[in-house]
Order: sequence, then C-alpha cells, then structure tokens
Amino acid sequence: MFGRKVNNRWSRLAKSVNEGDAEISLEADVQDDWLVGDEIVISPTEREPTHVDVRKITKISGKKVTLNESISFYHYGADSVFETTNHGSLDMRAEVAHLTRNIKIEGTRDDGWGGRVYTTQIYDIENNLLYRGQTNLDGVELYYTGQANTS
Repeated sequence: MFGRKVNNRWSRLAKSVNEGDAEISLEADVQDDWLVGDEIVISPTEREPTHVDVRKITKISGKKVTLNESISFYHYGADSVFETTNHGSLDMRAEVAHLTRNIKIEGTRDDGWGGRVYTTQIYDIENNLLYRGQTNLDGVELYYTGQANTS
C-alpha cells in the first residue's frame, strides 16, 4: 500500500511559538506537500515531555502555517542552529511532524488488542511452490493497531 507521497514529513520551527499563538513558521516550505485539514504535531522543547501540541492546518503560505487552535505550550524555534562546537551541532528547535496519511488502517479499542495487518506464506502443493508474503506500507497510518499493555 502506498499512500500520497509527502516529501517533507517534518520540519523544524524557524521561530519560537508561545502559548496562544495560532501561526507557526517552519524551516522548510511545505506548501506543496501539506494540505489544509492535515494534522501536525509540534514536539516539546522544555523539560516536560507531555508538552506537545497536535493541531490541524487551516492555511499554508510557503513556510507559514496557520492552525485551527492556538498553541498550548511554548516551543523553541530559530532560523538556524545556534550552537556549533568541535563535536558537531546541537539543534534544539522543535520538530513539527506531518501526521495525516490518506490511507488509514484502523482497529478498535473495544477488546484491548486493536487491529492487525497479516502477511503470510502459501504452499502450492500441486506445483510444489512456496509463495512468501511481503508487505510494503508507505504513507499509511496505523491507528489502534497495537495490543494493550498485558503485563
């Protein structure tokens, strides 16, 4: 299964965003890849790992993206990497990932097991042939497809 090709699956913030902002500036131009209505996630840049923002896009203009709701948390951004040493660069800017896929395989949460995608092999006795299964997924969203915590 091959979903819609998205060249820029993620970018970094080119400018910091504060709680209450509804527009973000990205390092990459995503206008030809991301669509209005698509969902994105902005990673945390402070000590609290749960400070992520998941929003939908309402407008795209080059590297500027307008969101359906204002941001709940501060996310650090800058126009370039600010720290380079003899050992390399440290890039602390928030990552913004594109989440929407146009093919979605969705399980159920009813039994705690979710959905599955099975690939198998078949032996053809008549022709003495073994057909091995292979699954290729690209641009496919798997939602509620893992088993519940069984420990």
